Formats: sequence, C-alpha cells, structure tokens
Amino acid sequence: MVASFFVLLLLLGTALCCFFEGFSPVDAFYFTATALLKIGYGDIVPVSVAGKLLAIFLSLAGVLLLLAFAV
Repeated sequence: MVASFFVLLLLLGTALCCFFEGFSPVDAFYFTATALLKIGYGDIVPVSVAGKLLAIFLSLAGVLLLLAFAV
C-alpha cells in the first residue's frame, strides 16, 4: 500500500513539475524523486510559487511515507 502511494506521488509530482516549472519529463522525475526521498541535491530547483509549494508538499509526503514504511 505504501509503495503504491509512493509511485502515485512520484507520477503526480512529475506531471505537476512539468506543468508548473516547465521541466522536461526526465528532470521533473529526477526532482520529484529527490524531493520524496529527502536527498535534495539542489541542482534543479523550483522558481515559481506553485513549484515551491509542490516541493514542500513532496518533501513532507516523503517523510510521512518513510515513516509509514518503517511502521
């Protein structure tokens, strides 16, 4: 259940990054994965308000998913 929610967030985050930030699909997938996994390299960053809010949501969701997986 947690893994399927992670995949859903990964796909949704990728699509929203493409829409809000104009990232290529590969860059959007990379950004979403690093945000969800709390890696945060910082080489690709959101510049719009919507993209920044999306990054916050993805980071919080990533923490909650990791906690849910651990329990």
